[in-house]
Amino acid sequence: GSIDFEEELEEIFHSVNVSEDEQRYALEDQLTDYMDNMIPRSNIPSSFAGNGTTTAQGTTNRIALTEDHVYVVADNTLLTFGNTSVDLNLIEKQHIQWGMETVYQSGDQLFIGTQTSMVIVDISIGENPTVLSTYWHPNSCDPVLPHGSLAYVTLRSAVQDGCAGDENSLTVVDISDLQDPRDLTTVQMESPFGMCLQEDHLLIGEGTNGISIFDVNVPSMPFISMHFPHEIYDVLPHPTVPNRILAAGPNGLSQYQMDYTEETMTLLSSIAF
Repeated sequence: GSIDFEEELEEIFHSVNVSEDEQRYALEDQLTDYMDNMIPRSNIPSSFAGNGTTTAQGTTNRIALTEDHVYVVADNTLLTFGNTSVDLNLIEKQHIQWGMETVYQSGDQLFIGTQTSMVIVDISIGENPTVLSTYWHPNSCDPVLPHGSLAYVTLRSAVQDGCAGDENSLTVVDISDLQDPRDLTTVQMESPFGMCLQEDHLLIGEGTNGISIFDVNVPSMPFISMHFPHEIYDVLPHPTVPNRILAAGPNGLSQYQMDYTEETMTLLSSIAF
């Protein structure tokens, strides 16, 4: 006997016949969001993705990496992957809270920034993350940067960026008790995005409003000591060179040399992307 493949192929072709718009959406969906909304689009024009080094992480990440696990924040879900030398497998999927945007790993904790809160998650048992507490704040977009017994939280409102609200500030939170975070102080800002610490300085990119440098010699009482006009959305300390930073701007990655004594910020190089 024989098999008529032509008729089967005709039926298959008809079953996948979709419009151009549907095809375009499906392709975009695969390229940017291939696993059930795993990594939603960012509200930040330019940023550092994932962990840089153990001493330099971007604060606008949706990905955190430990020795054995990778953690990804989706809009409302924390995904836990086993991280081995041969593969990356999903081992846990937990609903945490709506509007999750950023994650920062510090020791056995993840600090998750959402549009209404900072969520502290324990990862001492790596495959089983557990929520320790939630610090609530006004509706806004926010990264979180833990620093010892404190956490710096930037709150930004910009309707055009999907950040509803009317709050633009830096808030210092006492996290000495991880199960009971508390407000310490708030400093008003223009449009805070990503941030980093370098020695006794807290650097916060404010997008089109430049970059603000806070003196944090007294960590719980930051105050603006310098401001520069460079358009910066995310910032990292250079992993090997003192007083040098890596900045994500509208046109790519830039290196700046900081002189905190002379209060200067010098552009060294840029790479467009």
